[in-house]
Amino acid sequence: MLIDAEELRLQCKQCGTKYKHIVGYGPCAPNEWMRRESLRNHPPHCPNCGSSNFKRLSLWGHIIDLFN
Repeated sequence: MLIDAEELRLQCKQCGTKYKHIVGYGPCAPNEWMRRESLRNHPPHCPNCGSSNFKRLSLWGHIIDLFN
């Protein structure tokens, strides 16, 4: 269970690995702009190849992946 956080679904543009990254809400990032800045300043890294080049998966893309 996540409290005061958002789970992002990302895909590495280098190797294609899909992974999740948690961005906290609360006092450190209370609004969308601050969470976007946090991702820009401290990007997540791919667990497979270590690249910080990623794209965010949409909800529909994630739902389609569940059936494949």
